[in-house]
Amino acid sequence: MSSNQSNNNNNNDNNHNNNNNDDHPIFHREFLPLSDDHNEHSNNNNKLTIKHEQTQQTQQNEQQSNNKITIMSYNILAQRLINRRSSFYYVSKKAAKWKFRKQQFQQEFTKISKKIDIFCLQEVDFYEEFWRDFLSSLGYQTIFQPKTTNKRELKMYGILIAYRKDKFILEKYQPIEFSDLANEEPNRIHSLELAKSNVGQIIALKIKKLTGDRCDNNVESSSLQNKDYNEEKGIIISNCHCFWRVNYLYTKLRQLHYLFKSIKHFNKNLNYPIISCGDFNLTPNTILYNFLCKERNNLSDDLIYENFKLPKDIFLNTTVIELNRMLHLQEEQLNNNKLNNNNLQNKDEKSVNDVNNNENVNNEDGMRSPMSEMSTSKSDRFLYFFDSCTNLENLENQQEQHYNNNLQNKQHNKQNNQELSNNEETKEEQEQTKNKEIKKEEEEKPLEWYLSKLHYTLHDELLINKEKRLHHVKKYLNDIKHQVPLLKSVYSNYHKVDPYIYNGLEQDEERFFIDKNHPPYTTFTAEFFGVLDYIFIYEDDSNNNDNNNDKDLEGFRNQYPKGIVPLKLLSIPHHEVLREQTALPNEYLSSDHIGICAQFEIK
Repeated sequence: MSSNQSNNNNNNDNNHNNNNNDDHPIFHREFLPLSDDHNEHSNNNNKLTIKHEQTQQTQQNEQQSNNKITIMSYNILAQRLINRRSSFYYVSKKAAKWKFRKQQFQQEFTKISKKIDIFCLQEVDFYEEFWRDFLSSLGYQTIFQPKTTNKRELKMYGILIAYRKDKFILEKYQPIEFSDLANEEPNRIHSLELAKSNVGQIIALKIKKLTGDRCDNNVESSSLQNKDYNEEKGIIISNCHCFWRVNYLYTKLRQLHYLFKSIKHFNKNLNYPIISCGDFNLTPNTILYNFLCKERNNLSDDLIYENFKLPKDIFLNTTVIELNRMLHLQEEQLNNNKLNNNNLQNKDEKSVNDVNNNENVNNEDGMRSPMSEMSTSKSDRFLYFFDSCTNLENLENQQEQHYNNNLQNKQHNKQNNQELSNNEETKEEQEQTKNKEIKKEEEEKPLEWYLSKLHYTLHDELLINKEKRLHHVKKYLNDIKHQVPLLKSVYSNYHKVDPYIYNGLEQDEERFFIDKNHPPYTTFTAEFFGVLDYIFIYEDDSNNNDNNNDKDLEGFRNQYPKGIVPLKLLSIPHHEVLREQTALPNEYLSSDHIGICAQFEIK
């Protein structure tokens, strides 16, 4: 190699190192004590930045305190999402490539792993290719749960829990697939709301209390089996990634209801303290967050309905093929109003088989459309739209007529032009060409055309079934109210430990909601920033006389502050630092989210 080539390589390495300089302010994150009550447990080293290496004495002191655990929740942004999202227009090509992002993650996790006992990660891909072995080399055992998908999807991102092999013993594990809700839901509309590929995890860990020195992180857990440890203390960790659309509060309500129900059953005979982590895609100003964490009474029906009503874009995740089938059946009903529900159920078997044998098409979540799997017959599949709407004769609305008129004019003009240019064609050839053109026009109908027709029907359905919708939503709200204690976000006290984080955000308050208790953001992009990620603990209200039945609390005993107390929070980078390269992700941090982290004392 020539000297010039060597110098060029060195310069490139230096440039790379400069871009990832540990002294950059974005890495200056401190562990901030939540109160002075716990100062006796630590010294000034409480606020060591994650880029600093601990002294040997500090490591020994913290390792001997096995009743303290530190957990991080972090949405690391799946590579397939950064590649397809147009909202990441500001991200450099370098920062968007997996090769570069992988190096950034290696550096980031190698540093923070010195402080973290448990990771709860979301949007994890390349698990087998990278994350499993990399986290194992840092001393972690990992459990990965991919998103729900069909067999044709060979690789899918998902969520992951990683725990230190030298500090914990796995006692029990349960995966959660929120798509189960759709499979069990008889209501066709609700099944569309619930047919999401989101997943969750629940894990029970026993905490080792070693009598000797703490083992090296890289030692396999099997080598610890002969060590003496105390297995009396344990912890329940849940990890989840809820549906992302803002206006799908009902979907999130059902997903969280399913999660809480699973946790309750999972912890029934253990009564361990519970920590729930994840990307809940829920901001602190929503009625659902307020219901979970603050106020569970005095919710008016109008407030509930306005927030949990059926989203107007409910069909956006339904394929055009399914929409066409739905409209086709509606048109059949319009052409023969004398047909009743019994006649629909007795349609010839050939048409039923034709529908059932059609190839399933995936929606944007990588799942089969629920309309193609929820029913066994064509009539049953779409009967919901007929027996719930009173004004089906008005389906031929002005927008449809306008489109059809334009379509006919366009077809007529094409036909005239074709006749002029193809005089030598036979009548048979002309007919074939005409049919192809009509078929092409039908296939090219815009999605909005389908949605406009279905939304009209949907509007009638909503007016008719408002009370039914209210009753349905209130059922799950009441279940949570009576069977799940109030949740406490450990970052809801962040304003007390870092009041300066809000400085300079006054203009942003016009666009984004900024909760002055939480940090202003856990995700930070050019188009949006806000709090979506949480680390929740559960309040211990076993002595609360307001509960209807003591059995309702089974699975949620020994919680905050009896069984678990938060001690420290990892600080959030200032917005000026994040905006140096427009937003996240960038060439310093490779996700659009910021990892949040807390230390707890298990009593």
